[in-house]
Amino acid sequence: MLTTDTLSHFAKRLQAADATPPAGVDTALVALLAERYDDVLAAMRGASSENVSVAFLKGLALLGKGELEPAAGEFRQALRAADDFLPAAFYLGACYAAGGRDEEAVGAWQTALVTETDARIVYDVLVDAWLRLEDAGQALDIVTEARDRWPEDAAFLPRLAVAQAMLERHDQALATLRAYLEDHRADAEAAGLAVRLVYEAHAAGRTIESADADRELAAKYAEWYRAAGGSNQALVDRWVAFIGRR
Repeated sequence: MLTTDTLSHFAKRLQAADATPPAGVDTALVALLAERYDDVLAAMRGASSENVSVAFLKGLALLGKGELEPAAGEFRQALRAADDFLPAAFYLGACYAAGGRDEEAVGAWQTALVTETDARIVYDVLVDAWLRLEDAGQALDIVTEARDRWPEDAAFLPRLAVAQAMLERHDQALATLRAYLEDHRADAEAAGLAVRLVYEAHAAGRTIESADADRELAAKYAEWYRAAGGSNQALVDRWVAFIGRR
């Protein structure tokens, strides 16, 4: 959320929302993009947080420093200063999520989507939060909306597969991952999930295609997982061994 691309996107939204920012805002933006958070706060020293630019930039700097509650306070102030500036709601949700308050985070991010539908990161974090809350139905709705907006963006497919798997649509989840992994072999988590889905089918006494085809499929994805440096290789190997005995 504090990468240069994301910050640059929301900085443009800020500039459009505040036509007459106070002195120091341009200096603060430069410092923010360089991750010099103390310099951001220094540039805003003495400026009133009743201005949306001041409150928003202070909030971002405090978030960058890991000071979640003070950052949240500034984002709330930014919303009071300009209640239609919903990038502040997005970053308020970031404060909630970083503090483990996912239910409040999804509320803030759903609000942000009222105006920020062109910011795909809002969809990313919102889907992830719903998955952490184990509400796969909500996650599926959001990822489906995102794919309608960016149909060529394959980065949504692993999230889609996780939601499908949580809804026990294992065959759909595996099909989603197979399409994704052909062009993303270095995604260890996706490869590991694919092996797990084959394993779970066999543990339930059924096959995906056939016993031989499933063994080959699991072995292939396990090898991709190994090549990508997956952190649970021993577990993946046990799944493959179980599939091989069926």
